[in-house]
Amino acid sequence: MIRSFSPTGQAGAGLINGMLCKLGEAKEVFLDAEVSRGSGEVWLAGGQTTEEEFVNLSGIGSPRLFDRKRPTAAWSRDARTTHMSFSEKVHLAFRRGETEAVVTMSKAEIVRAGAVGDAHGEVSARYNLARVALRRGDLRAAANQARHGLAVALRAGDRGLEERPRHVLASVARISGDLTRARELYRENIALNEALNQIKGVHSEYHDLAFCELGLGNLDAAKELFAACREGVFRNGWDDLVPYVCVADAALASAAGDHVRAARMTGAAESAFAALGHVPDPDAVADLAAVRDTTLAVLGPAGFADQCARGWLLDPCDGVGG
Repeated sequence: MIRSFSPTGQAGAGLINGMLCKLGEAKEVFLDAEVSRGSGEVWLAGGQTTEEEFVNLSGIGSPRLFDRKRPTAAWSRDARTTHMSFSEKVHLAFRRGETEAVVTMSKAEIVRAGAVGDAHGEVSARYNLARVALRRGDLRAAANQARHGLAVALRAGDRGLEERPRHVLASVARISGDLTRARELYRENIALNEALNQIKGVHSEYHDLAFCELGLGNLDAAKELFAACREGVFRNGWDDLVPYVCVADAALASAAGDHVRAARMTGAAESAFAALGHVPDPDAVADLAAVRDTTLAVLGPAGFADQCARGWLLDPCDGVGG
């Protein structure tokens, strides 16, 4: 189903196609996104557009794109952070792509937390430094920060604090290509999330475990896990996970040889990230890049760009899993 909103009063398809032409039809749409608030520009795959154009294109600040029955905004550039905790502020900064801000805040938090014996603060800070390292492709640094954070959590005797460091260690294994080890770590973290009654965490790990199964050639297991994740995301209204459901659908389509759908769902994923104002996680960047490379080889640059543009206009609630 086509989304109901029409960016900047122009026909949606025309604006999207025009922007794709501006960026270069064969380029990596959104995969290498970097948001630069200081310059007032948003960079998308080697092209650039003004922040205003990006906001108009993505629907940021408009009614929720993922569930038109709910009128609340999904994300707003004007959200006030005054009363947010460190964890909330740093999470928002990371999602926006404000990497240096994450590093600065996290280093300061490690100093503060160490001075007062705040295990939660230190673990959270080291987790976010690990995420930055993953985004920069430094797997060793990511693993080191995660291990430091896990050691703090174990000393504190708080199982809840163990979860994020363990997730990073699983991500490092997956991104490095050790899928068997990653599968083991994700399964352990699913069990931990279940013990902690963190249902969203369980479903999020289903997504990553499914990609391990897919990479190991276990297509049926991957389909089952992706379906469980998708059902939980839409049933619970976890809008921040919607883009990842689209990434999963693109990967499954690619594995099945449906390259038209793979390209279209790549566009849907990019659009969903843009609608939230989020930069994709590093593993999602790699997953989309793999789909793109395979699909480009079959459809060619023009065919890929056309289907990707069509995907930008899909409503994920209707387009995923179809």
